[in-house]
Amino acid sequence: MATLHVHGLSVDVLAALKARAARNRQSLQTYVRTLLEQEADPGEIDLSTIARSDADRSG
Repeated sequence: MATLHVHGLSVDVLAALKARAARNRQSLQTYVRTLLEQEADPGEIDLSTIARSDADRSG
């Protein structure tokens, strides 16, 4: 599993995320992971296109 660090969040955004997580009886990590998983539905993305564009940039 990959790790993602997010820098530069405002105190207000962090507080809102923590409050929403608490209302859902989840940890902040679980709440944010769920949000990201819902937004990044792998079924909607052609991963082969992304792989090709990454290869083009590096090669």
